[in-house]
Amino acid sequence: MPQAFWQALNHAFEQAISLTGSMERTYSLAGYRVRLRFAGPALLPVLTPALDHLQTTNAGPPPDLTIALWDSATTGIPFPARLPPLTEIGRRGELPAYSDDRFLAAAQTDIRALSLLDRVENQALYWTAASAVLPVFERAAPLKIILHWWLRERRLPLIHAGAVGAEAGGVLLVGGTGTGKSTSTLACLSAGLQYISDDRCLLALEPEPRALCVYNAAKLRPEQMQRFPHLLPAVRANNLPDEEKHIIFVHQYAPEQLATALPVRALLLARLAHRPETTWHPVSPARVWRELSTSSLVYQPGMAHAELELMAELVRRLPCYQLNLGTELGEIPPVIAQVIQAHVQ
Repeated sequence: MPQAFWQALNHAFEQAISLTGSMERTYSLAGYRVRLRFAGPALLPVLTPALDHLQTTNAGPPPDLTIALWDSATTGIPFPARLPPLTEIGRRGELPAYSDDRFLAAAQTDIRALSLLDRVENQALYWTAASAVLPVFERAAPLKIILHWWLRERRLPLIHAGAVGAEAGGVLLVGGTGTGKSTSTLACLSAGLQYISDDRCLLALEPEPRALCVYNAAKLRPEQMQRFPHLLPAVRANNLPDEEKHIIFVHQYAPEQLATALPVRALLLARLAHRPETTWHPVSPARVWRELSTSSLVYQPGMAHAELELMAELVRRLPCYQLNLGTELGEIPPVIAQVIQAHVQ
C-alpha cells in the first residue's frame, strides 16, 4: 500500500507539471544539495523566502534529495487518494498505513498538507490543497517534516531551539513555546549579534557541536513586535489577517548578520524572570535534555530514538545554564555574549 500511495501522488504531480510546467530551485544544506521541483509558480513565493540564504545554482552535481511540490488550487489536480480517518492518524500526523521501511508519510490536517519520503530513492513529495492560505508557521519553516526525516538519517537532527552568537561561537536557547526564545533572538539580532534561528535549527555534533541555519525566518506575536518598532518595516506584508504571528526574513532584513553555522559553546534553558534584569546560573543537563527533546518531539512526526541520543550527547558535552530573561530587552544580548565569552577556549 505505501508504494501504491507514492505512485498515485507522483502521478498526480506529473499531471500538474504537464498542465503548469515546472520550476526548480536548488539549495545547499549541511553540505547536501536539495532540489525543489514546483508544479507551476504558486508555491514559490510562499515556501522559498525562508530558504533563500541556502540557494545555489541548479547546475552541478545531481541533488542528494529531490522534493516535488504542488497544490491543487492552482494546478487543478486534486489529491489522488483518500486519507485514513483521524483515528488512524498519529498524534503528530504520522500515517502508518502509508509508511514502511522505505516510505514515510505524514499529514498536516490543520493546513491540508501532506509529506511523503522515499528513503531509498531520496525522493519526496509535498502536496497542499491551496498555497495562498498556508499559515505563517508553514511559510517560516517549509518542508520541515521531509527535511527532518531525511537529515536525521545523516546524524543531523532538526531541533526546537533558538541559536544566536558571534564570531567566537554561539548558544542554543532551549524552551517550550512562550519561554522567550523568539524575543531573545530578535533582541540579539537588534544588538548586532549573529542569527541562526528563533526556534528551529539543525544540530551537528562532529567535529564539534554546531548549530546550522535551515530557515532564516523569525516570528513574533503582534503585541511582542511592538517592542521592536525598528523591525516593523521588515514584517512581511502578505501575512494572512488572522495570523497569530508576524514573520521577518532575516536574509532580507540583515543578511550580514545571518550565519550559516556557529559552534555551540553553551545551552541556555530560557525562562521568563518577570523582573528587569537578566541573569544566568548552572542548571542540570537532564533538565535541558528533557526540555529540548520534549519540545522537539511535539513538532516532528516520527521522532527517532537516535535523535534523542544525539540530544543527550549534546547536553553531556556542553555546559548548561538557566537564562532568566528580564523585561529589559537591552540586557539580554550582553548576558548572552558574556556566556559565550566565558566558554571560548
